[in-house]
Amino acid sequence: MGFCVTDHEGRLVRLRDDTLQNHILIRHTTVTEDVIRRTIEQPEMVFASARHSTDEIYVLRRADPGCYDLYCKVVVNFVNPQVGTIRTAMYTDKIGGVSDVKYIQVSNRPR
Repeated sequence: MGFCVTDHEGRLVRLRDDTLQNHILIRHTTVTEDVIRRTIEQPEMVFASARHSTDEIYVLRRADPGCYDLYCKVVVNFVNPQVGTIRTAMYTDKIGGVSDVKYIQVSNRPR
């Protein structure tokens, strides 16, 4: 089932049920809704996409204990600057397809 969540800038980000069921759960089977939600709410980094000018890439490292050495990468499309739609979510060991840094979470506390 899809959901809506607020990101670190207060923008609404939604995951449509068809994207979850017909793409993420089929092609990226280990990513859970909870991990996607946390990556949007509390990203370590957010980048502009190198591929699509209206996409932003949210990244959270160690989002899932089962994938401890990997990043959760969530691609969000912002055709409307205040409302985004998740295109995909995956685990990766490299953060590719990015250009400018838009946000970095700074903390002295270990996560």
